[in-house]
Amino acid sequence: MAQKNYYDVKTPEFRLSFPHLFEAQKFEGEEQGSYSLVMVFDKAADLKPLREACRKAIADQWPKGAPANLRSPLCDGNEKADAWGESFKDAIYVRAKTRRRPPVVDARGLPVEDPEKAYPGCYCRAVVTPFVYDKAGNRGVSLQLAAVQILRDGERLGGDDVATRALAMFEPVEAGGPDLSFNPTSLDDI
Repeated sequence: MAQKNYYDVKTPEFRLSFPHLFEAQKFEGEEQGSYSLVMVFDKAADLKPLREACRKAIADQWPKGAPANLRSPLCDGNEKADAWGESFKDAIYVRAKTRRRPPVVDARGLPVEDPEKAYPGCYCRAVVTPFVYDKAGNRGVSLQLAAVQILRDGERLGGDDVATRALAMFEPVEAGGPDLSFNPTSLDDI
């Protein structure tokens, strides 16, 4: 059956996790890399438009009824909270990916080119398109990522950022302090 086209869905706000938005990433079993993200939604988020779009994709693919055990793109975050962190606890997470680099914009709609602006933990929304797959006995719905909008900052997920970790490793050195140069005259001085 030919792949049908579905309408785009604008998601509600989510926490960004595992962003690969500026450089394609090859995952296990993939020949070609893809751009992707994981959206972490609060359980109270209104995901009705996304669920409805997924239902339409399923109904178009299997008009006489969906087969059993279809994989849903909407997943229970509690199943990943131990491995992926507390931000997944009592949340719904959704993966989306695309072969082409998606446009990333800020809250004003201006293009974002700095990957540091799309960090794990910032708040975003996205435009995604559901599609069905039926390959080698695996059946379900996935989401193609069309675009991402960074809405606001949030606490970085996965621990401290690099600068904070570096500050914790070193004591400040004041100007005119001890000579920290290293000039051994022989290997015995090392």
